[in-house]
Amino acid sequence: MDTVNQLIVDILAKVLRINQTTDATIRFEYEGFPNAISCYGWKDGYENARIDCDGYPQPDISFASGFLSEEFTEQPIEIDTPDAEQKLRALLKSLNKLERELITNAE
Repeated sequence: MDTVNQLIVDILAKVLRINQTTDATIRFEYEGFPNAISCYGWKDGYENARIDCDGYPQPDISFASGFLSEEFTEQPIEIDTPDAEQKLRALLKSLNKLERELITNAE
């Protein structure tokens, strides 16, 4: 569980860094039941997002099972399952890839 906790801290730090250094807005959410996290966001920022039929900004990126998806899907990663570490590592890798893409596109 120590590895899972460290990965969660690393993911949170990466989300904060992306939010501070790029135009993107990434949300990191913890759900108590089930014991899970979800991560999604807007590449061009919350304020510049496409509006859905209810008038809310529609996320254009999510990380289903830890992998970057251009289509929003609500699939939280349960952190007390045997494959949690694998999914969290995939999420961190996807966030690193997204950060490089956003920085490259900004230049």
